[in-house]
Amino acid sequence: MTIVGTQGENPTESRDSLKSQISFQTIQDLPSEILHEILSHIVEEPTVNQNPLTFFPNEGVKVCHRWKDLITQSTSFWSQIVYFVGWTPLKELAFYLEWAGSKQDLRFFIMRTLPYPTPEACREKQETCAVLNTLKPFFSRAQSFHIHLRASSSLPSIRVLYNIPRELSSIQLTSAFHDRLDLPTEHLQPKVYLRTRSLSVNGHDFAELRKDMERHVLAPTYNLQELTITNLHQRVGIDLHDTMRYFSACNQLRYLRIVDIAFISPSMGGIHTVHITRLDLTDLTSIVTNAFLTSLAFPPLLEELRLVRCELYPQTLLPIFPRLILEGYGASSAVYLLRPVSHWEGEQLTLIECPFFVNEILSKKERSFRDRGTCCLKLKCLSILDCGDVKVEVEKLKLYSNSPHINIAH
Repeated sequence: MTIVGTQGENPTESRDSLKSQISFQTIQDLPSEILHEILSHIVEEPTVNQNPLTFFPNEGVKVCHRWKDLITQSTSFWSQIVYFVGWTPLKELAFYLEWAGSKQDLRFFIMRTLPYPTPEACREKQETCAVLNTLKPFFSRAQSFHIHLRASSSLPSIRVLYNIPRELSSIQLTSAFHDRLDLPTEHLQPKVYLRTRSLSVNGHDFAELRKDMERHVLAPTYNLQELTITNLHQRVGIDLHDTMRYFSACNQLRYLRIVDIAFISPSMGGIHTVHITRLDLTDLTSIVTNAFLTSLAFPPLLEELRLVRCELYPQTLLPIFPRLILEGYGASSAVYLLRPVSHWEGEQLTLIECPFFVNEILSKKERSFRDRGTCCLKLKCLSILDCGDVKVEVEKLKLYSNSPHINIAH
């Protein structure tokens, strides 16, 4: 680069003069308002496998006195109160709440500390109870509760969150493994309520919630928009008819996710119409998968069905809706999966981590439509993600389709 100076000026002197006018600063030299703006962009929602050493602002207050003053004097850093079980001292939690000031809409997180050692279940439960007792005076300012622990026996009962005097945006009570055996037997005085738009609970809590509703102790949670139920095993069991009736009564429910439900007690109930737009079924046996698909009637507003490692009967008929997502199916899945998928007549098919039978599904689907006397699939979009080095017969597929958009990503 050529530096051009004024007439008679030495270019070298001009360069040195320019350098002398530039002030090279570290982040500590920045004005407080600029440093505050930078630090505010570091605040993120904690993840289930969060390393507590890297979580901001909890660790940010330990960097230096200037950072501590800046972070603790601004309530904007404390809209989410995050406690790591087995890592965060309980006295520090009191400081976080103090630094939040009178801020409303607090989001509470109680997290296990993977990959660091987590306390045994009994200690984890005791520590979680102590944390909830510390948080209890602030429940009226809560916007959401996210509790992700190692053992399901350490999770608080869903009843702990009854009667919070405002509608919550989200409640999540999840665990890494399931070891809970019993349901609480104590009786509540009517009438309590649970107000939340999003609820993620294990099977025990869902069964507990349903029993409280049946006894007319708990008001129905019909304002739910998103519901996730995980780990419901034969020791608990729920009545299929009662469960479907509850789903049907939730007029605002739009997203339903069912994970690892090994048992549903038999029911002679009829078909129940649900108002959801998205249904996500994960790790279900063929009996449970079929029960959900045959006991629910899906209105035209249904947009997406996602099946993750769910077993199907070969004769299962998948409901007609625009999008079908299949994830995590291996070669052994082809026996029971090919026929239902080949008879599905939606427009968007996504295959994720299904490396062994991409072409098998497409060939079966092609033959199915050809045998029925049609030469054109309704498929408009095919996405193949993380399926390895598969070679999709694209040209052959286009002969039997409406020139679908094909997306292949490894």
